[in-house]
Amino acid sequence: MAQSTTVSLAVCHALLKALKTHLVDGTSQEELLGLCLNAGGLIVGSDRAVGYWFDKDGELDPIVRSGLPMVETKMAARRMADQVVASETAIWVPDLAQKRWIVPGPGQQPRGMLGVPLRLGSGEEARIIGVMCFERDPGVIDPEVLKFLEWLGEMVVTSIRHGLQERQQRLQFDQLLDQVNRLGTMLQMDLVAQRDAVTDPDSGLVNRAFLEHHCPIVVAMAHRYRFPVAGLMVQYSRADGQTVAGEARRTMTQEVARQILRCARSCDTVAQLGDGTLFALVPHTGLGGATVLANRITSLVGALIWPDRGGPVAVAVGVTQLRPDQDGQGLLVAAEAALQLELALLRRTR
Repeated sequence: MAQSTTVSLAVCHALLKALKTHLVDGTSQEELLGLCLNAGGLIVGSDRAVGYWFDKDGELDPIVRSGLPMVETKMAARRMADQVVASETAIWVPDLAQKRWIVPGPGQQPRGMLGVPLRLGSGEEARIIGVMCFERDPGVIDPEVLKFLEWLGEMVVTSIRHGLQERQQRLQFDQLLDQVNRLGTMLQMDLVAQRDAVTDPDSGLVNRAFLEHHCPIVVAMAHRYRFPVAGLMVQYSRADGQTVAGEARRTMTQEVARQILRCARSCDTVAQLGDGTLFALVPHTGLGGATVLANRITSLVGALIWPDRGGPVAVAVGVTQLRPDQDGQGLLVAAEAALQLELALLRRTR
């Protein structure tokens, strides 16, 4: 069975001394409130000491998170919200006959239970949101005790206000996150729409204009978020060096594109730069992975045969990796240089 809670001058002085020590140590407001509400059952903690607060709909609920036990003073606390007017003093006493809280008159010493009102706001804007109740010792209550109880009430209100602010901040963060997600979805849809608009329906390749717009964006993100990007410049032609044009060129372009796109991922971009020249922008891939990809492209494209008995396809792939000092245009230039080096090596081996 819980013991009766008492408020005495000695207890308040001891608790205030402990609080001052914690204040010097930088204890947070929430920890101070917990210290007040759990001071060994001396101030709060029995079945005759409880705090109440009112939600936005006026319904009465106990302050469950504070660990305070519930008692049957709901009627008095509920009537209190309607009966008590703003006053300079923060200490109330219960009028059990009328089941309401009243402010002690001049020189009147409260008896029995004390009530500390919990106000949000100040002056005429103040709103009573609840009351914290304490049983007291018989006899005269020292003014220091009353001041302490007023301060304790302010601590509770501050904690409630902080809780409301935190909930509002979480709500605002969730709303902002939802907006960011919607914006990201819109941007992704916009990127897909742009890619579809500039993608050749027959070959599946994007055009050079889209690549020149998209490549700097990927490169900027790679520099900012520190992920590798590779570039592959692919050139194909007839092995005998003869020029091919017309329908045979279009047919071979579609077949070469199909083979390269078989190796590509959804995040890769494959563009046609000109007749017989393609470029693959491959994010999240270093030089080693890009070399493996180049070997696979060489194997697949090199196995193709030109239409109308045009003979085998000669293919060369220049591979490069984005450097810290490069921009999008620099990556294209480096891939072109790697391609020219590869072509020179192929000519020497023939």
